[in-house]
Amino acid sequence: MNLPKVIELMKRREEEILNSLLFLSERTKGFTEPELIMIGGYALRAFIPFSRFTRDCDFVMMKRNGWNIERIKGFLPEGYLVEEEQKRNNYGFLRCMKFVKHNRTRVKVSIDFMEGEIRGREAKEAIKIDETMMENRAFVSIPIAGKPIKLPVPSYIDYFIAKVVSARASDIRDIAALICENGDSTKSDRKS
Repeated sequence: MNLPKVIELMKRREEEILNSLLFLSERTKGFTEPELIMIGGYALRAFIPFSRFTRDCDFVMMKRNGWNIERIKGFLPEGYLVEEEQKRNNYGFLRCMKFVKHNRTRVKVSIDFMEGEIRGREAKEAIKIDETMMENRAFVSIPIAGKPIKLPVPSYIDYFIAKVVSARASDIRDIAALICENGDSTKSDRKS
């Protein structure tokens, strides 16, 4: 696949993510019912001046009475299907996916929701999503598909720690970008 085609596919995925986020914002009353925090590659845009394309959109939420992922399943954006679902003790995970067409190619778009904990590769690698994390989140204007959208992101320190715990190759690159742009995790200023 040539580079211009890959860029077109990434842009098409990002357009679909933007539409999905606008829908979710409306259905969750601005990401407050349930309270959500965006993590992952899109949240990185709140802390560094450049954007990196990402395959999915990730949200976390607190585990409260019942499962919030059940509520979310009830109002998914049009065309999304549940690809994976887990509920274990105080941890829940929901991956929703959709295929969108771009010319003759199908592009996979996914949105992940983690409830109760942010999990790394190993079971012991977990961050509890608690009241403090929810209270420290901020709503920041983030460009997606060339348009700004106000999204809830974690504090710099919470985001940095989540990246360290996850420690995938993309997370290591993100950590390097965060440190290069903002210094170590003791700095809590945010770009907006």
